[in-house]
Amino acid sequence: MVAEYLEKIRQEMYEYKLCIEREYKNKVLLLKENEQFTAMLEDSLDKNYESFSPRDVNHESYEKIDKLKKERAEIKQEKEELEEKILNINNHLEELDSVLQYTNKNEKVMLSVDEISNAEEIFRKKILETQEMERQRIARELHDSIVQSLTSIIHKVELCTKLMDMDTVRCKLELQTMSKTVKKIIEDMRQVIYNLRPMSLDDIGLEVTLEREAAKWKNTGKVLVDYQIEGEKKKIPPLVSLTILRIVQEACNNILKHAQAEHIDIILTYKENSIKVQIVDDGCGFDVESMNQLHREDGSGFGLSMMRERVYLLSGNLSIESVIGKGTTISVEIPIDKEEK
Repeated sequence: MVAEYLEKIRQEMYEYKLCIEREYKNKVLLLKENEQFTAMLEDSLDKNYESFSPRDVNHESYEKIDKLKKERAEIKQEKEELEEKILNINNHLEELDSVLQYTNKNEKVMLSVDEISNAEEIFRKKILETQEMERQRIARELHDSIVQSLTSIIHKVELCTKLMDMDTVRCKLELQTMSKTVKKIIEDMRQVIYNLRPMSLDDIGLEVTLEREAAKWKNTGKVLVDYQIEGEKKKIPPLVSLTILRIVQEACNNILKHAQAEHIDIILTYKENSIKVQIVDDGCGFDVESMNQLHREDGSGFGLSMMRERVYLLSGNLSIESVIGKGTTISVEIPIDKEEK
């Protein structure tokens, strides 16, 4: 059938787009790393020391900076080429979607065994895509915090070996800075571990974990947060608890960054065969349809699409109601499998 053929082409084009987007995100990260490392090298140059010393102590650093700048220009050019490719693919996908809509309206197609099998294959790919997004999030967190700090330490070590016999005072200061950096790395690692699997979920449960998260956002001083629990408390499967926590975290982080809200309500409700959570804010609101099509440049965060995928995998329902200027309500309801209780 024509619709099947067009859908197959669209799926192949979409998978190719995902590959290009992943490559584009890698270029963005490389460019960011290049800029940060270049800035770090430039900050470490001791121009006052050079003016009194006959030795060219920083010659190697200058060479590294020049090399990094050339690499940055190449990465920028490759990034721009990938942006153009993504734009062209999006245009082709929009054209295919229009043709598919017209074709589906004019064809009465009954699902066959082959079509069901194809639908299952697409569903499996969506699961893999969800897992890949999680891995990208973890990789980004490690890259932006741990890797950058370790890179800084390596540079400081190289600098200290040069200054050890020439300027012991500055060498000691650099070693003190390295000690602070190591402590920061330990803190960042603890945060990454918490993000992967909050221990409080196992120790004190979903209710208290959400209460602590609400207190954390309230302590920022940017927004008032009310947290409520309704219904009789029940045992929740670990995967359901973790999904609810992730959704609440993503929703509240987005509110703090973008909604300009003054108040957030988090309502956790236990029902007979399900658990429901609502996140309500009085912020600026947004156009839900346009946000559903939005892809973050760095692939970060849980995102609206990721929320829907996670809830769908747990046979739940997610609804988002938002009015520009009047705030947003996110509602998630997930069934509780009696066999997992």
